[in-house]
Amino acid sequence: MSKTFSLIRREFKSKVFTRMFVISTLLGPLVILGFYYLPVYFQQNPLGDTLVIQYVDESGLWWERLGDLFRDSDAKSPQHIFSAVESSVYQERQASFRESLQNGDVD
Repeated sequence: MSKTFSLIRREFKSKVFTRMFVISTLLGPLVILGFYYLPVYFQQNPLGDTLVIQYVDESGLWWERLGDLFRDSDAKSPQHIFSAVESSVYQERQASFRESLQNGDVD
């Protein structure tokens, strides 16, 4: 009986105390919370300002898709504006993009 428990304990420790198990145990709930609160953050815009979100599209596949997917139905005062930036343009003007982010021009 004691050999069985020592075998169970050894197997448990070898599986549970691996690096990936510990990392996934800690980061898993954070990722789930991120998926929950990120849409809530985008839906709440207390100032009524337009939220400009720019993303770097290296593949070129998301250029129009994200803009169409997240387009507001109220065209008079949209809450979100998604705009893609090509990778080459981002590489050329990386400093100006950082400045516009720090100034609050882009969210």
